Amino acid sequence: MFIHIDPKPSTEMFNMLEKYRICLSSPPDRDNLVAEIFFEGCQWAEINQEHSVFEIEFYPRPDVRPWKVGFSSAINALNEAKSMLTSTRN
Repeated sequence: MFIHIDPKPSTEMFNMLEKYRICLSSPPDRDNLVAEIFFEGCQWAEINQEHSVFEIEFYPRPDVRPWKVGFSSAINALNEAKSMLTSTRN
């Protein structure tokens, strides 16, 4: 089963979401939902809660170059993804 949920962007998140996209999904290799974070169309990170705590996995760029992302935008994207996962547990 695959679930895909995109957030409705709030006004303050509009600029962040121009480059970031966060999707909740239920991959077949996970027991719980994950938040997939895409930056400029490429998967940048995934937040999961497989071991009763939030964990993050960072993905390599397809072109193998290092990621260069704005600190505040990256932190906002990570916090938004965590918030989305937290809201699904209620």
